[in-house]
Amino acid sequence: MAVQVDPPGQLQEFLDILRQRVWQIVLPTLFSVSLGVGFAVVVPKKYEVTTQVELRETLLGVGGVSGRNLSLSAREAENAPHQIKSLQRIRFVVEKLKWAEYLTLPREEQYEYLQDIQEALTVTVPRKNKDVGSTFVTIEFLNANAQRAEEFLRELRTAWIEQVVERDRDKIKMEYGKLLEQQATKEKELRREHRQLTELRGRYGLSPTQPTPGSNRERAEDPAYLRLMDLETRIEALKLEGAAAEATVEELRVQLEETDERVQEVAYVEGQTYDEKLEELRAERAEHLSTLRTSGYRPAHSAYRKLQHLIETVEGNIEELEKLVTRGEVQESWVPNEAWLQLNGRLAAAELDLVLVNKEREELEERFTEDEEMLRQLQDVYREDSEHSEAITRLTTSLADLDILLQRKKQQMEFIETSSGNPFQIMQDVVAPSTPSEPNPFLIVAFSLVAGLALGAGSAVMAEFSRSSFKSAADIGAVMLVPVLGVVEAIVTRKQVRRRLLRRIAVGSSSSVLIGAVVFVTWAWATNPELLAPEVLEGIEEFRELFR
Repeated sequence: MAVQVDPPGQLQEFLDILRQRVWQIVLPTLFSVSLGVGFAVVVPKKYEVTTQVELRETLLGVGGVSGRNLSLSAREAENAPHQIKSLQRIRFVVEKLKWAEYLTLPREEQYEYLQDIQEALTVTVPRKNKDVGSTFVTIEFLNANAQRAEEFLRELRTAWIEQVVERDRDKIKMEYGKLLEQQATKEKELRREHRQLTELRGRYGLSPTQPTPGSNRERAEDPAYLRLMDLETRIEALKLEGAAAEATVEELRVQLEETDERVQEVAYVEGQTYDEKLEELRAERAEHLSTLRTSGYRPAHSAYRKLQHLIETVEGNIEELEKLVTRGEVQESWVPNEAWLQLNGRLAAAELDLVLVNKEREELEERFTEDEEMLRQLQDVYREDSEHSEAITRLTTSLADLDILLQRKKQQMEFIETSSGNPFQIMQDVVAPSTPSEPNPFLIVAFSLVAGLALGAGSAVMAEFSRSSFKSAADIGAVMLVPVLGVVEAIVTRKQVRRRLLRRIAVGSSSSVLIGAVVFVTWAWATNPELLAPEVLEGIEEFRELFR
Protein backbone atom coordinates (compact mmCIF):
# COMPACT_ATOMS: atom_id res chain seq x y z
CA MET A 1 0.00 0.00 0.00
CA ALA A 2 1.41 3.46 -0.92
CA VAL A 3 2.37 5.81 1.86
CA GLN A 4 1.85 9.61 1.60
CA VAL A 5 4.95 11.42 2.94
CA ASP A 6 4.10 14.64 4.80
CA PRO A 7 6.42 17.56 4.04
CA PRO A 8 8.45 18.94 7.02
CA GLY A 9 7.76 22.38 8.40
CA GLN A 10 9.70 25.42 7.19
CA LEU A 11 11.52 25.82 10.51
CA GLN A 12 12.47 22.14 10.53
CA GLU A 13 13.61 22.43 6.95
CA PHE A 14 15.73 25.53 7.82
CA LEU A 15 17.30 23.76 10.80
CA ASP A 16 18.07 20.72 8.66
CA ILE A 17 19.85 22.94 6.15
CA LEU A 18 21.90 24.59 8.91
CA ARG A 19 22.80 21.21 10.39
CA GLN A 20 23.88 19.87 7.02
CA ARG A 21 25.98 22.99 6.28
CA VAL A 22 27.24 23.76 9.75
CA TRP A 23 30.85 24.35 8.68
CA GLN A 24 29.64 26.75 5.98
CA ILE A 25 28.26 28.79 8.86
CA VAL A 26 31.05 28.27 11.38
CA LEU A 27 33.93 29.27 9.12
CA PRO A 28 32.53 32.70 8.05
CA THR A 29 31.58 33.32 11.67
CA LEU A 30 35.09 32.54 12.93
CA PHE A 31 36.63 34.63 10.17
CA SER A 32 34.29 37.57 10.92
CA VAL A 33 34.96 37.32 14.65
CA SER A 34 38.73 37.22 14.08
CA LEU A 35 38.48 40.26 11.84
CA GLY A 36 36.31 42.00 14.45
CA VAL A 37 38.80 41.25 17.20
CA GLY A 38 41.66 42.40 15.00
CA PHE A 39 39.80 45.62 14.13
CA ALA A 40 38.98 46.26 17.79
CA VAL A 41 42.67 45.80 18.67
CA VAL A 42 44.24 47.64 15.73
CA VAL A 43 41.85 50.56 15.32
CA PRO A 44 43.12 53.67 17.24
CA LYS A 45 41.65 54.07 20.69
CA LYS A 46 40.11 57.50 21.14
CA TYR A 47 39.70 59.26 24.44
CA GLU A 48 36.91 61.75 24.94
CA VAL A 49 37.56 64.71 27.24
CA THR A 50 34.78 67.00 28.34
CA THR A 51 34.49 70.41 29.93
CA GLN A 52 31.52 72.56 30.79
CA VAL A 53 31.46 76.36 31.06
CA GLU A 54 28.70 78.45 32.54
CA LEU A 55 27.88 81.74 30.85
CA ARG A 56 26.23 84.06 33.34
CA GLU A 57 24.20 87.07 32.30
CA THR A 58 26.31 89.82 33.84
CA LEU A 59 24.69 93.26 34.03
CA LEU A 60 26.79 96.05 32.61
CA GLY A 61 24.11 98.59 33.47
CA VAL A 62 25.55 99.66 36.83
CA GLY A 63 25.83 102.94 38.65
CA GLY A 64 22.26 104.06 38.25
CA VAL A 65 21.85 102.90 34.69
CA SER A 66 18.31 101.72 34.21
CA GLY A 67 17.45 98.54 32.36
CA ARG A 68 19.30 95.30 31.82
CA ASN A 69 22.08 95.39 29.25
CA LEU A 70 23.41 91.89 28.73
CA SER A 71 27.14 91.77 28.11
CA LEU A 72 28.54 90.58 24.84
CA SER A 73 29.97 87.58 26.70
CA ALA A 74 26.50 86.38 27.68
CA ARG A 75 25.29 86.71 24.12
CA GLU A 76 28.38 84.77 23.04
CA ALA A 77 26.54 81.56 23.98
CA GLU A 78 24.53 81.76 20.77
CA ASN A 79 27.69 81.74 18.66
CA ALA A 80 29.69 79.42 20.91
CA PRO A 81 29.65 76.39 18.52
CA HIS A 82 30.98 78.48 15.64
CA GLN A 83 33.44 80.48 17.73
CA ILE A 84 34.95 77.51 19.57
CA LYS A 85 35.22 75.34 16.45
CA SER A 86 36.65 78.05 14.22
CA LEU A 87 39.74 76.94 12.32
CA GLN A 88 41.56 80.12 13.27
CA ARG A 89 41.20 79.39 16.99
CA ILE A 90 42.11 75.71 16.50
CA ARG A 91 45.23 76.74 14.58
CA PHE A 92 46.17 79.16 17.36
CA VAL A 93 45.90 76.44 20.00
CA VAL A 94 47.77 73.80 17.95
CA GLU A 95 50.61 76.22 17.18
CA LYS A 96 50.76 77.23 20.82
CA LEU A 97 51.05 73.57 21.86
CA LYS A 98 53.69 73.07 19.10
CA TRP A 99 52.45 69.72 17.86
CA ALA A 100 55.30 68.38 15.78
CA GLU A 101 53.13 66.29 13.50
CA TYR A 102 51.24 69.45 12.52
CA LEU A 103 54.23 71.75 12.16
CA THR A 104 56.02 69.32 9.84
CA LEU A 105 53.09 69.01 7.45
CA PRO A 106 52.85 71.04 4.21
CA ARG A 107 50.44 73.94 4.27
CA GLU A 108 47.81 72.08 2.25
CA GLU A 109 47.85 69.11 4.61
CA GLN A 110 47.83 71.38 7.67
CA TYR A 111 44.40 72.60 6.63
CA GLU A 112 43.10 69.02 6.43
CA TYR A 113 44.68 68.27 9.80
CA LEU A 114 42.84 71.21 11.37
CA GLN A 115 39.60 70.12 9.76
CA ASP A 116 40.01 66.66 11.33
CA ILE A 117 40.41 68.29 14.73
CA GLN A 118 37.37 70.45 14.03
CA GLU A 119 35.28 67.36 13.25
CA ALA A 120 36.45 65.76 16.51
CA LEU A 121 35.09 68.74 18.47
CA THR A 122 31.51 68.83 19.71
CA VAL A 123 29.95 71.92 21.28
CA THR A 124 26.53 71.61 22.88
CA VAL A 125 24.45 74.62 23.92
CA PRO A 126 20.99 73.85 25.37
CA ARG A 127 18.09 75.91 24.13
CA LYS A 128 16.63 78.44 26.54
CA ASN A 129 15.14 81.89 26.69
CA LYS A 130 17.72 84.64 26.38
CA ASP A 131 16.58 86.38 29.54
CA VAL A 132 16.29 83.33 31.79
CA GLY A 133 19.15 81.93 33.86
CA SER A 134 22.64 80.99 32.76
CA THR A 135 23.79 79.07 29.71
CA PHE A 136 25.90 75.94 30.08
CA VAL A 137 28.21 75.25 27.16
CA THR A 138 29.56 71.70 26.96
CA ILE A 139 32.70 71.09 24.89
CA GLU A 140 33.81 67.56 23.97
CA PHE A 141 36.97 66.51 22.14
CA LEU A 142 37.90 63.05 20.86
CA ASN A 143 41.54 62.12 20.27
CA ALA A 144 43.74 59.03 20.25
CA ASN A 145 46.08 60.58 22.86
CA ALA A 146 44.37 61.21 26.19
CA GLN A 147 47.04 63.61 27.44
CA ARG A 148 47.06 65.55 24.21
CA ALA A 149 43.26 65.72 24.20
CA GLU A 150 43.30 67.11 27.74
CA GLU A 151 45.93 69.75 26.90
CA PHE A 152 44.20 70.77 23.69
CA LEU A 153 40.74 71.14 25.20
CA ARG A 154 42.04 73.11 28.17
CA GLU A 155 43.98 75.50 25.92
CA LEU A 156 41.03 75.82 23.54
CA ARG A 157 38.67 76.66 26.38
CA THR A 158 41.13 79.19 27.83
CA ALA A 159 41.70 80.82 24.44
CA TRP A 160 37.96 81.13 23.84
CA ILE A 161 37.26 82.62 27.28
CA GLU A 162 40.19 85.04 27.17
CA GLN A 163 39.39 86.17 23.64
CA VAL A 164 35.74 86.81 24.42
CA VAL A 165 36.49 88.65 27.67
CA GLU A 166 39.28 90.63 26.02
CA ARG A 167 36.95 91.49 23.17
CA ASP A 168 34.43 92.80 25.72
CA ARG A 169 37.14 94.90 27.32
CA ASP A 170 38.46 96.16 23.99
CA LYS A 171 34.96 97.05 22.81
CA ILE A 172 34.19 99.01 25.97
CA LYS A 173 37.59 100.74 25.84
CA MET A 174 37.07 101.56 22.18
CA GLU A 175 33.60 102.97 22.91
CA TYR A 176 35.07 104.95 25.82
CA GLY A 177 37.81 106.30 23.56
CA LYS A 178 35.28 107.29 20.90
CA LEU A 179 33.22 109.10 23.53
CA LEU A 180 36.34 110.97 24.68
CA GLU A 181 37.08 111.95 21.08
CA GLN A 182 33.50 113.15 20.64
CA GLN A 183 33.75 115.12 23.89
CA ALA A 184 37.03 116.76 22.81
CA THR A 185 35.57 117.59 19.39
CA LYS A 186 32.40 119.10 20.86
CA GLU A 187 34.38 121.07 23.45
CA LYS A 188 36.53 122.45 20.64
CA GLU A 189 33.40 123.37 18.68
CA LEU A 190 31.89 124.98 21.79
CA ARG A 191 35.01 127.12 22.35
CA ARG A 192 34.98 128.13 18.69
CA GLU A 193 31.28 129.09 18.86
CA HIS A 194 31.90 131.15 22.04
CA ARG A 195 34.85 132.90 20.42
CA GLN A 196 32.95 133.67 17.21
CA LEU A 197 29.93 134.92 19.19
CA THR A 198 32.13 137.18 21.34
CA GLU A 199 33.94 138.56 18.28
CA LEU A 200 30.62 139.15 16.49
CA ARG A 201 29.09 141.03 19.41
CA GLY A 202 32.27 143.03 19.97
CA ARG A 203 32.53 143.94 16.26
CA TYR A 204 28.96 145.30 16.12
CA GLY A 205 28.72 146.52 19.69
CA LEU A 206 25.94 144.14 20.68
CA SER A 207 24.99 143.67 24.28
CA PRO A 208 25.54 140.16 25.70
CA THR A 209 21.74 140.01 26.11
CA GLN A 210 21.17 140.96 22.48
CA PRO A 211 19.58 139.41 20.57
CA THR A 212 19.18 136.32 22.75
CA PRO A 213 18.58 137.33 26.36
CA GLY A 214 18.37 134.91 29.22
CA SER A 215 15.28 132.87 29.91
CA ASN A 216 12.19 134.44 31.54
CA ARG A 217 13.28 137.94 30.48
CA GLU A 218 11.56 140.15 27.93
CA ARG A 219 13.68 140.95 24.91
CA ALA A 220 14.83 144.63 24.85
CA GLU A 221 15.12 146.58 21.61
CA ASP A 222 18.55 147.08 20.16
CA PRO A 223 20.10 150.50 21.02
CA ALA A 224 20.72 151.15 17.32
CA TYR A 225 17.02 150.67 16.61
CA LEU A 226 16.02 153.00 19.46
CA ARG A 227 18.54 155.56 18.22
CA LEU A 228 17.11 155.25 14.70
CA MET A 229 13.58 155.86 16.00
CA ASP A 230 14.75 158.98 17.89
CA LEU A 231 16.50 160.26 14.77
CA GLU A 232 13.39 159.74 12.69
CA THR A 233 11.28 161.63 15.24
CA ARG A 234 13.81 164.48 15.41
CA ILE A 235 14.05 164.71 11.61
CA GLU A 236 10.27 165.00 11.32
CA ALA A 237 10.31 167.74 13.95
CA LEU A 238 13.11 169.59 12.11
CA LYS A 239 11.14 169.38 8.87
CA LEU A 240 8.25 171.12 10.59
CA GLU A 241 10.60 173.71 12.09
CA GLY A 242 12.24 174.26 8.69
CA ALA A 243 8.88 174.76 7.02
CA ALA A 244 7.88 177.27 9.70
CA ALA A 245 11.25 179.07 9.38
CA GLU A 246 10.89 179.31 5.57
CA ALA A 247 7.42 180.80 5.98
CA THR A 248 8.75 183.34 8.46
CA VAL A 249 11.67 184.27 6.20
CA GLU A 250 9.36 184.70 3.22
CA GLU A 251 6.99 186.88 5.25
CA LEU A 252 9.83 189.08 6.56
CA ARG A 253 11.26 189.46 3.07
CA VAL A 254 7.93 190.72 1.80
CA GLN A 255 7.66 193.17 4.70
CA LEU A 256 11.25 194.31 4.17
CA GLU A 257 10.65 194.96 0.49
CA GLU A 258 7.61 197.07 1.36
CA THR A 259 9.54 199.13 3.95
CA ASP A 260 11.95 201.95 2.96
CA GLU A 261 15.47 201.45 3.97
CA ARG A 262 15.99 205.21 4.70
CA VAL A 263 13.72 208.03 5.71
CA GLN A 264 14.23 211.84 5.27
CA GLU A 265 14.82 213.84 8.43
CA VAL A 266 14.62 217.76 8.64
CA ALA A 267 16.38 219.46 11.56
CA TYR A 268 17.82 222.85 12.53
CA VAL A 269 21.47 222.49 13.20
CA GLU A 270 23.12 225.00 15.36
CA GLY A 271 26.71 225.70 14.85
CA GLN A 272 28.63 223.02 16.42
CA THR A 273 31.31 220.51 15.73
CA TYR A 274 29.12 217.32 15.88
CA ASP A 275 31.70 215.72 18.06
CA GLU A 276 29.25 213.79 20.18
CA LYS A 277 27.41 212.55 17.13
CA LEU A 278 30.60 211.55 15.45
CA GLU A 279 31.70 209.69 18.56
CA GLU A 280 28.39 207.87 18.63
CA LEU A 281 28.64 206.97 14.94
CA ARG A 282 32.23 205.84 15.30
CA ALA A 283 31.26 203.79 18.36
CA GLU A 284 28.37 202.30 16.37
CA ARG A 285 30.71 201.54 13.45
CA ALA A 286 33.22 199.91 15.81
CA GLU A 287 30.43 197.88 17.37
CA HIS A 288 29.25 196.71 13.94
CA LEU A 289 32.79 195.85 12.89
CA SER A 290 33.32 193.91 16.09
CA THR A 291 30.06 192.07 15.56
CA LEU A 292 31.04 191.33 11.97
CA ARG A 293 34.45 189.94 12.99
CA THR A 294 33.14 187.82 15.86
CA SER A 295 30.02 186.48 14.16
CA GLY A 296 31.84 184.21 11.68
CA TYR A 297 29.33 184.97 8.95
CA ARG A 298 30.40 184.51 5.37
CA PRO A 299 30.02 187.36 2.83
CA ALA A 300 27.18 185.52 1.14
CA HIS A 301 25.24 185.36 4.36
CA SER A 302 22.33 187.76 4.73
CA ALA A 303 23.36 188.77 8.24
CA TYR A 304 26.83 189.54 6.95
CA ARG A 305 25.39 191.72 4.18
CA LYS A 306 23.17 193.44 6.69
CA LEU A 307 26.05 194.26 9.00
CA GLN A 308 28.17 195.41 6.06
CA HIS A 309 25.34 197.63 4.93
CA LEU A 310 25.03 199.12 8.42
CA ILE A 311 28.74 199.76 8.55
CA GLU A 312 28.68 201.48 5.18
CA THR A 313 25.70 203.56 6.30
CA VAL A 314 27.42 204.65 9.47
CA GLU A 315 30.59 205.48 7.56
CA GLY A 316 28.51 207.53 5.12
CA ASN A 317 26.90 209.37 8.00
CA ILE A 318 30.30 210.05 9.48
CA GLU A 319 31.54 211.47 6.17
CA GLU A 320 28.46 213.65 5.85
CA LEU A 321 28.80 214.96 9.40
CA GLU A 322 32.42 215.76 8.83
CA LYS A 323 31.49 217.76 5.75
CA LEU A 324 28.85 219.77 7.57
CA VAL A 325 29.79 223.19 8.66
CA THR A 326 29.55 224.06 12.28
CA ARG A 327 26.98 226.82 11.80
CA GLY A 328 23.39 226.70 12.63
CA GLU A 329 21.11 225.89 9.72
CA VAL A 330 18.15 223.78 8.71
CA GLN A 331 19.30 220.53 7.28
CA GLU A 332 17.57 217.65 5.59
CA SER A 333 19.15 214.20 5.86
CA TRP A 334 18.33 210.61 5.02
CA VAL A 335 18.65 208.36 8.03
CA PRO A 336 18.20 204.60 8.36
CA ASN A 337 14.64 203.58 8.90
CA GLU A 338 14.39 202.02 12.31
CA ALA A 339 11.51 199.76 11.26
CA TRP A 340 13.52 198.55 8.25
CA LEU A 341 16.48 197.82 10.47
CA GLN A 342 14.31 195.83 12.86
CA LEU A 343 12.74 193.91 10.01
CA ASN A 344 16.16 193.29 8.49
CA GLY A 345 17.45 192.02 11.84
CA ARG A 346 14.49 189.75 12.27
CA LEU A 347 14.97 188.49 8.68
CA ALA A 348 18.63 187.77 9.31
CA ALA A 349 17.79 185.92 12.50
CA ALA A 350 15.06 183.94 10.73
CA GLU A 351 17.38 183.07 7.84
CA LEU A 352 20.03 181.98 10.34
CA ASP A 353 17.53 179.79 12.16
CA LEU A 354 16.47 178.28 8.81
CA VAL A 355 20.08 177.53 7.90
CA LEU A 356 20.74 175.92 11.28
CA VAL A 357 17.56 173.85 11.08
CA ASN A 358 18.39 172.64 7.56
CA LYS A 359 21.96 171.87 8.50
CA GLU A 360 20.90 169.88 11.56
CA ARG A 361 18.31 168.03 9.50
CA GLU A 362 20.89 167.14 6.84
CA GLU A 363 23.28 165.84 9.48
CA LEU A 364 20.54 163.80 11.13
CA GLU A 365 19.40 162.41 7.76
CA GLU A 366 22.96 161.27 7.05
CA ARG A 367 23.13 159.62 10.46
CA PHE A 368 19.70 158.09 9.87
CA THR A 369 20.87 156.61 6.55
CA GLU A 370 24.01 155.19 8.20
CA ASP A 371 22.03 153.72 11.11
CA GLU A 372 19.43 152.31 8.73
CA GLU A 373 22.18 150.57 6.73
CA MET A 374 23.71 149.33 9.97
CA LEU A 375 20.37 147.88 11.07
CA ARG A 376 20.04 146.19 7.69
CA GLN A 377 23.41 144.59 8.31
CA LEU A 378 22.46 143.78 11.88
CA GLN A 379 19.61 141.58 10.65
CA ASP A 380 22.21 139.17 9.28
CA VAL A 381 24.28 139.73 12.39
CA TYR A 382 21.32 138.84 14.61
CA ARG A 383 20.67 135.72 12.54
CA GLU A 384 24.32 134.70 12.86
CA ASP A 385 24.22 135.54 16.56
CA SER A 386 21.13 133.36 16.97
CA GLU A 387 22.79 130.48 15.10
CA HIS A 388 25.86 130.69 17.33
CA SER A 389 23.69 130.84 20.45
CA GLU A 390 21.65 127.82 19.35
CA ALA A 391 24.84 125.93 18.53
CA ILE A 392 26.21 126.74 21.99
CA THR A 393 23.01 125.49 23.63
CA ARG A 394 23.01 122.34 21.52
CA LEU A 395 26.69 121.63 22.20
CA THR A 396 26.24 122.25 25.93
CA THR A 397 23.36 119.76 26.06
CA SER A 398 25.29 117.25 23.98
CA LEU A 399 28.32 117.57 26.26
CA ALA A 400 26.13 116.96 29.29
CA ASP A 401 24.75 113.78 27.67
CA LEU A 402 28.27 112.70 26.70
CA ASP A 403 29.44 113.20 30.26
CA ILE A 404 26.70 110.87 31.49
CA LEU A 405 27.64 108.28 28.86
CA LEU A 406 31.31 108.58 29.83
CA GLN A 407 30.49 107.98 33.48
CA ARG A 408 28.45 104.91 32.56
CA LYS A 409 31.16 103.57 30.27
CA LYS A 410 33.79 104.16 32.96
CA GLN A 411 31.68 102.21 35.43
CA GLN A 412 31.37 99.41 32.88
CA MET A 413 35.16 99.35 32.45
CA GLU A 414 35.64 99.11 36.20
CA PHE A 415 32.90 96.49 36.52
CA ILE A 416 34.21 94.18 33.79
CA GLU A 417 37.60 94.04 35.52
CA THR A 418 36.01 92.51 38.62
CA SER A 419 35.14 88.86 39.12
CA SER A 420 31.45 89.73 38.89
CA GLY A 421 32.05 91.22 35.44
CA ASN A 422 33.47 87.95 34.08
CA PRO A 423 30.51 85.90 32.82
CA PHE A 424 32.51 82.67 32.51
CA GLN A 425 32.69 80.06 35.22
CA ILE A 426 34.14 76.57 34.70
CA MET A 427 31.67 74.02 35.97
CA GLN A 428 33.56 70.90 34.82
CA ASP A 429 37.31 70.91 34.38
CA VAL A 430 39.16 68.94 31.72
CA VAL A 431 40.26 65.51 33.01
CA ALA A 432 42.03 62.90 30.88
CA PRO A 433 40.02 59.63 30.94
CA SER A 434 41.76 56.40 31.96
CA THR A 435 39.81 54.27 29.46
CA PRO A 436 39.14 55.01 25.81
CA SER A 437 35.71 56.16 24.83
CA GLU A 438 35.79 54.43 21.46
CA PRO A 439 35.86 52.01 19.86
CA ASN A 440 33.84 49.64 22.05
CA PRO A 441 35.57 46.21 21.59
CA PHE A 442 32.62 44.22 22.95
CA LEU A 443 30.28 45.93 20.56
CA ILE A 444 32.65 45.36 17.62
CA VAL A 445 33.10 41.63 18.46
CA ALA A 446 29.37 41.18 18.99
CA PHE A 447 28.66 42.90 15.69
CA SER A 448 31.25 40.75 13.87
CA LEU A 449 29.78 37.60 15.47
CA VAL A 450 26.28 38.49 14.34
CA ALA A 451 27.56 39.52 10.92
CA GLY A 452 29.47 36.21 10.55
CA LEU A 453 26.47 34.14 11.56
CA ALA A 454 24.23 36.07 9.23
CA LEU A 455 26.71 35.74 6.37
CA GLY A 456 27.19 31.98 6.97
CA ALA A 457 23.52 31.26 7.38
CA GLY A 458 22.64 33.33 4.37
CA SER A 459 25.24 31.66 2.17
CA ALA A 460 24.11 28.19 3.36
CA VAL A 461 20.47 28.90 2.59
CA MET A 462 21.29 30.44 -0.77
CA ALA A 463 23.53 27.51 -1.67
CA GLU A 464 20.82 25.01 -0.69
CA PHE A 465 17.93 26.70 -2.47
CA SER A 466 19.92 27.71 -5.53
CA ARG A 467 20.11 24.04 -6.76
CA SER A 468 17.36 23.01 -9.21
CA SER A 469 16.70 19.54 -7.70
CA PHE A 470 14.32 17.79 -5.32
CA LYS A 471 15.45 18.12 -1.74
CA SER A 472 13.08 15.59 -0.15
CA ALA A 473 10.38 13.00 -0.87
CA ALA A 474 7.79 15.58 -0.03
CA ASP A 475 9.01 17.73 -2.94
CA ILE A 476 8.63 14.70 -5.30
CA GLY A 477 5.16 13.85 -3.97
CA ALA A 478 4.05 17.42 -4.47
CA VAL A 479 4.74 17.35 -8.20
CA MET A 480 4.11 13.66 -9.11
CA LEU A 481 0.63 12.31 -9.97
CA VAL A 482 1.45 8.88 -8.51
CA PRO A 483 2.15 8.26 -4.88
CA VAL A 484 5.72 7.89 -3.55
CA LEU A 485 6.28 4.26 -2.55
CA GLY A 486 9.72 4.73 -0.96
CA VAL A 487 12.88 6.70 -0.65
CA VAL A 488 16.34 5.51 -1.56
CA GLU A 489 19.18 7.26 0.29
CA ALA A 490 21.72 9.16 -1.79
CA ILE A 491 24.38 6.88 -3.20
CA VAL A 492 27.88 8.27 -2.61
CA THR A 493 30.84 6.59 -4.19
CA ARG A 494 34.26 6.41 -2.63
CA LYS A 495 35.59 8.82 -5.21
CA GLN A 496 32.93 11.35 -4.22
CA VAL A 497 33.72 10.77 -0.56
CA ARG A 498 37.43 11.39 -1.16
CA ARG A 499 36.70 14.49 -3.26
CA ARG A 500 34.35 15.91 -0.58
CA LEU A 501 36.94 15.19 2.11
CA LEU A 502 39.71 16.88 0.15
CA ARG A 503 37.49 19.89 -0.50
CA ARG A 504 36.63 20.17 3.17
CA ILE A 505 40.30 19.81 4.12
CA ALA A 506 41.30 22.52 1.61
CA VAL A 507 38.58 24.90 2.72
CA GLY A 508 39.22 24.22 6.39
CA SER A 509 42.98 24.59 6.13
CA SER A 510 42.82 27.77 4.06
CA SER A 511 40.24 29.22 6.44
CA SER A 512 42.39 28.23 9.40
CA VAL A 513 45.41 29.86 7.80
CA LEU A 514 43.51 33.09 7.17
CA ILE A 515 42.00 33.13 10.63
CA GLY A 516 45.35 32.24 12.17
CA ALA A 517 47.09 34.96 10.16
CA VAL A 518 44.58 37.54 11.35
CA VAL A 519 44.91 36.34 14.94
CA PHE A 520 48.72 36.29 14.73
CA VAL A 521 48.99 39.77 13.20
CA THR A 522 46.63 41.10 15.82
CA TRP A 523 48.52 39.42 18.68
CA ALA A 524 51.95 40.41 17.33
CA TRP A 525 50.93 44.03 16.77
CA ALA A 526 49.50 44.25 20.26
CA THR A 527 52.36 42.51 22.09
CA ASN A 528 55.51 42.44 19.96
CA PRO A 529 55.38 44.53 16.74
CA GLU A 530 58.95 43.49 15.87
CA LEU A 531 57.61 40.10 14.74
CA LEU A 532 55.82 41.77 11.83
CA ALA A 533 57.40 42.92 8.60
CA PRO A 534 57.84 46.69 8.05
CA GLU A 535 55.43 46.56 5.12
CA VAL A 536 52.77 45.00 7.35
CA LEU A 537 53.36 47.59 10.07
CA GLU A 538 53.21 50.40 7.52
CA GLY A 539 49.96 49.02 6.12
CA ILE A 540 48.49 48.78 9.61
CA GLU A 541 49.49 52.40 10.33
CA GLU A 542 47.92 53.55 7.08
CA PHE A 543 44.78 51.67 8.06
CA ARG A 544 44.81 53.29 11.50
CA GLU A 545 45.18 56.74 9.94
CA LEU A 546 41.81 56.27 8.32
CA PHE A 547 40.17 56.17 11.77
CA ARG A 548 42.12 58.85 13.59
